[in-house]
Amino acid sequence: MSKGKTALVLVSDSGFSNTLRSITGEVAWLVQNASSRDLLIGDVDFTHSLFAPFADPRFSNFASIHTWDGFEITYPESESTRVLARFDNGSPLLIETRVGEGTLFVWASSWAPQASQWSLSSKFIPFLHRLALFSSGGPSLPSNTSFTSANIAAYQSLISPTIPRTPGLYRVPSSAGESRWIAFHLPPEESRTQALLQDDWDRLGLPEFDEATRSAQIASITAALQRETDNQTEQRQQIWKWLLWLLLALLATESLVAILVNRRRELAAS
Repeated sequence: MSKGKTALVLVSDSGFSNTLRSITGEVAWLVQNASSRDLLIGDVDFTHSLFAPFADPRFSNFASIHTWDGFEITYPESESTRVLARFDNGSPLLIETRVGEGTLFVWASSWAPQASQWSLSSKFIPFLHRLALFSSGGPSLPSNTSFTSANIAAYQSLISPTIPRTPGLYRVPSSAGESRWIAFHLPPEESRTQALLQDDWDRLGLPEFDEATRSAQIASITAALQRETDNQTEQRQQIWKWLLWLLLALLATESLVAILVNRRRELAAS
């Protein structure tokens, strides 16, 4: 795993504390029996590639999946460790951590039907598919894509631990020592600036304005812009006024110095 492989640990008893410590080299791991015998899945990180297929609201409900034999896991707090899913009591369900160049996933229960409904749910097979793709380096992805939440989730396994925050170029290292660049650009829809049709305006439930209201708003905006322009002009005039006074002060100082120098010369000559 330290050379880039992926592993999954299904915790089935509290003795897995030593197993996790041995795999990761971190002593902070601790597995304890859950305080409740009936846990539901609570928060899920849909930005991660494992759960990206469920980001659509039609598929994002995990709250009906029961776990009867779960465990509470204490994990080391570090940038390389993150919780991807939690039980409804807030304890971690799925933890991802980096081990060398590889990745370790820790699931806080067994997948046996008597321990959890997870393996019987409709989300189990898509999850396994995403896990297999993640373990094999991810699906074949182009080097040029739109900057959307779905695409970010799809590419995250390649560019982890860096998560793109803005469009741009991101470097992807490879085990062969070569690098690959991924370009995230704005979706083409962002450049569509044509006016909305009246039917689209009505369908969106936006307020309607008659000609008088529209003219009044245009006049108000124009007046506000004019006031802003006047204020900026006045500020520039104030700056020039102070600069002029400063110039006059410098000229007066120069004249005074010249007079004093001439008087000294006259006194010295006499």
